[in-house]
Amino acid sequence: MKENTSSPLPPEGGSGDIIIPDVIPDVTKESPLKNEMNFYDAVKQAVSGKKITREEWANKEIYCLLSKEETLTLHKADGTLHSWIISLGDIAGDDWFII
Repeated sequence: MKENTSSPLPPEGGSGDIIIPDVIPDVTKESPLKNEMNFYDAVKQAVSGKKITREEWANKEIYCLLSKEETLTLHKADGTLHSWIISLGDIAGDDWFII
């Protein structure tokens, strides 16, 4: 039986350099296509009184806002308000937009 000698490492004598693309997208700016923004910019919009949601949340009746008590609150589709427990996915998401 022949042994598998393929390796994910560069061949001996190779440079082993990491290739970095010339163009790295700037995720801190709003997308010109859907006015999507990152979490930081979305929270700034909520603090200024706007309702924010994510593209990932298919139901647009689910959104976040700043409550009268000045806490970030999640409005559910049934009309109830809940304390918003912010997930890592929310923080990493760049699909936020104002509704």
